[in-house]
Amino acid sequence: MAVNILVRHYKIKLSDYKYIDISVDTHVNRIMKRMGLIDIEDPLCNESLSIVYKCRDINPEYPGIFDFVLYELGKSCCKSRKPNCEECQFSNYCPKVGVE
Repeated sequence: MAVNILVRHYKIKLSDYKYIDISVDTHVNRIMKRMGLIDIEDPLCNESLSIVYKCRDINPEYPGIFDFVLYELGKSCCKSRKPNCEECQFSNYCPKVGVE
């Protein structure tokens, strides 16, 4: 997370971003589950690792790029109770819209 903050906030340039992973917190976890990006039905699923691997699959050059946007989305509108799907910029892609 510290390296990701240095890159994102302080604009520190690095030669390689592919080992900067997403920092999994409650917001990131919730959004990845709601959007169906990790398989939560698998009893052997390690959610945190599944999230890291999924972000590596989606953007192998910089998987940590999703960190801040998912955190902010979870904090602002994709809340655990009463998600505000109308304000979510990803509601067109979310299978949970209208379900919860």
